[in-house]
Amino acid sequence: MHHEINTSETLAIGKQEAARAIGCSPRTVDRLIARGEIPTVVVFRRRLIPWRGLREFIESGGHAER
Repeated sequence: MHHEINTSETLAIGKQEAARAIGCSPRTVDRLIARGEIPTVVVFRRRLIPWRGLREFIESGGHAER
């Protein structure tokens, strides 16, 4: 089953969705988060990745602005 992510309505996504969106494994997303390359927020005890932060990461060529 394939789920499409509607980015016009979604403000933040989970790790699995982020991995699918950028074509990598969830473990790679974990590493990017740990290095501070992808921002996260906690909402109701769930760690989410703001779509804007993921988009900025991709647009920067896969390198976080530091």
